[in-house]
Amino acid sequence: MRQEAGDIDILVNNAGFALWAPTETYAPKDLEATWATNVRAPFLLVAAFVPAMLENKNGAIVNIGSIAADLGMSGAAAYSASKAALHALTRA
Repeated sequence: MRQEAGDIDILVNNAGFALWAPTETYAPKDLEATWATNVRAPFLLVAAFVPAMLENKNGAIVNIGSIAADLGMSGAAAYSASKAALHALTRA
């Protein structure tokens, strides 16, 4: 990714995927899509671009989260868990 994009000054992770459904009916493929969009992609982007930011002593990362990370919402267990993981990534 870095080779294609070059060095960047700011990374904004703003993508989000949500599918509201009861936990017991949530399909594994939907969980994978939720996790891939809300956690895996931001993690991989941070991993790809942080080395250059550290090397250049310049850069910022903005991860767009959701209040769902802290609130239990009916039918949103997968989304809430993914946004809580993004919150943890941000703090790390």
